[in-house]
Amino acid sequence: MPISKLVEAKIGICVLVVDDDAEVRSICSRALQTAGFRVAEASCVPEAITILEDGSVEIVLSDVCMPDVDGLRLLHMVREYYPATSVVMMTGYATIANAVEAMRMGASDYLTKPITPEDLTCRLSRLVELRSIEIENRAFRAQLSGLTGVGKLIGASAEMQTVFQFIMRAAPARAPVLIQGESGTGKELVARAIHDNGPSKDRPFVAIDCGALPENLIERELFGHVRGAFTDARQDQPGLLASAANGTVFFDEIAELPLGLQSKLLRALQEKEFRPLGSTQYVPLPARIIAATNRDLKLAQAEGKFRSDLYYRLNVLQIVLPTLRERGRDIELLANHFLYKQRETGCAVVGISRQARDLLSRYAWPGNVRELENAIQFAALLAGGSTIEAADLPPDVRSLPEPGPREDAAPAGELGYLREAERRTILEVLAAAHGDRKEAARRLGTSKSWIYAKLKEYGIGG
Repeated sequence: MPISKLVEAKIGICVLVVDDDAEVRSICSRALQTAGFRVAEASCVPEAITILEDGSVEIVLSDVCMPDVDGLRLLHMVREYYPATSVVMMTGYATIANAVEAMRMGASDYLTKPITPEDLTCRLSRLVELRSIEIENRAFRAQLSGLTGVGKLIGASAEMQTVFQFIMRAAPARAPVLIQGESGTGKELVARAIHDNGPSKDRPFVAIDCGALPENLIERELFGHVRGAFTDARQDQPGLLASAANGTVFFDEIAELPLGLQSKLLRALQEKEFRPLGSTQYVPLPARIIAATNRDLKLAQAEGKFRSDLYYRLNVLQIVLPTLRERGRDIELLANHFLYKQRETGCAVVGISRQARDLLSRYAWPGNVRELENAIQFAALLAGGSTIEAADLPPDVRSLPEPGPREDAAPAGELGYLREAERRTILEVLAAAHGDRKEAARRLGTSKSWIYAKLKEYGIGG
């Protein structure tokens, strides 16, 4: 995170340093003030509680071992009475029991003495960034809930507002709709939204992937057949068109339909009826027709691959969906939405770092919204901490060249805090496993010896 951004984020942030050692309080206070924090000091828990009562403290930095009332008791009181206040614990007694208990009780981080000013300010600066991300996420969720989206479609951009308006105007009609757009732009979601907001919303919605049906089976799948129509036809079988009844038939990738079937579909649409294979009787086709394609149908007509008369039969109401790169202001909104969906499945990641968001906004997204959703799922699974970092993103996204040097760019060391994320993850898993290192290793998919080595590396012994 650029230094100027960190300083900007820390304006107004008050840290309460609680330690019975005056020298430790002094060292911490000087370091934090130099880094741009406001600082208050307390030598004991009762004094800290008095300061907390005025409501200005946002982060508590407390020693664990203090006379009379220890830091863990203070942590408990802060979590109960001041839940919006973050707590970072520190101690000279680096035992696994202290670390696990502090993390289990809700500490945001855990530091071991002797604490260097650089480590202290880096840790608290990252905590401020995380708090900022969490606040932004709440704002995004509020924005999502206030959007005038339709169905599962989300967007605040002018391009998507146009799509929403089209859906609401087209839904009451029964006229055919042609949806065009690149793969991953949400063509089926638009089709479903039209159906769900129309008069037949309680009737079936039948989606047909024209590119996935085998050519030798597609006619019987669409129109059905009667008993004896071919060797294995032992009973009547209604097709997909009949199963839609008075609902909606959605032809996805209509351009992939073979020419021979295009003519039969055209007749069915014109006459509002069709004949199953082997039958002499016609079956009515009352369903609404919506078709979609990622191809240029006019070019396909010129190449003799798509019938012009079918094109005009389908193209009564037409909409071209914008690509994700054309609705850039929606990228961050969608990314947070997809992360929130991951959290509903038990994912512990709560936000996306500014570096990662910058990469997401600059990437071209050839796979559109579908690719963005996959990228967030990928990053959430790989994230080593509470936020998605640039290094967690898929290779295609994170390999973007830097936009150029900036005067406020932070040194590489300030941006690389993966070790901190790893340390915190280990502590959190140990807390969830009640200090059982074997169980923690199982949950992390590693060995107990690796856990021991990492605890030693991070100075957490005992």
